[in-house]
Amino acid sequence: MASRFDSHLATLHPQVRARVSAFLADALAAGLDPRVQEGYRTRERQAQLYAQGRTAPGAIVTKAGPGQSNHNYGVAFDVVPGSLLSQRNWAPESPLWAQLGEIGQRHGLEWGGNWKFVDKPHFQMSGASWRRLQNDPAFRDWRPGGPTPAASSVSMAYAEPGGAPMQAASAGGAASAGGAAPAGLAALFGGNAEAQPGGPMLGNFAAQYLQNQRTRIAERQAEQEAEDARRQALLDLTIGELFG
Repeated sequence: MASRFDSHLATLHPQVRARVSAFLADALAAGLDPRVQEGYRTRERQAQLYAQGRTAPGAIVTKAGPGQSNHNYGVAFDVVPGSLLSQRNWAPESPLWAQLGEIGQRHGLEWGGNWKFVDKPHFQMSGASWRRLQNDPAFRDWRPGGPTPAASSVSMAYAEPGGAPMQAASAGGAASAGGAAPAGLAALFGGNAEAQPGGPMLGNFAAQYLQNQRTRIAERQAEQEAEDARRQALLDLTIGELFG
């Protein structure tokens, strides 16, 4: 049966649709009337947003150029409690945001409300980083309405609720959160049974996974610092307009 969110879900990558659908359904059941503002964002729109305040009129709203936003890969979306849409700046002090964020996190989504510089409408696939997504064919080549490209090898591991890694599907494979080795993991080890979980090569894989995690944390920190600077510049501009 069609839902009120189908048109928005269709703009998101298939790997995140199920959890986003469950999140929105729970938020609706909780009386929050979630209103999705944006899901997938084209590179063209990203370029327009990036130009604002630089080569186009308006204030700077992003430091992310085309391909440098998780929205460009269909793994991020913005949603607002319906009752706040008519309020100034969507009433950032409203307790409805914390309720919405808690529901999103319960479904394994990363919430911008927990970031150093808060972005309460923003939710995204946990652990997503555009620097990795741009090199992952399963995300880089995906567009709404088109086929889902198969990764040529194992895609990056994304954090599942509770911290267990989930491997993105590779050619012919399905996502897995533990148990038997996923198809992508088999591809990584070239079909070598001894390299599967429980085999002697697991230590090497675990070391690589931990290194990837450290790299991802560093990337997220750099992205957050850039976002903090953008928002501070926007805040300074707003204060200047009010009191200048």
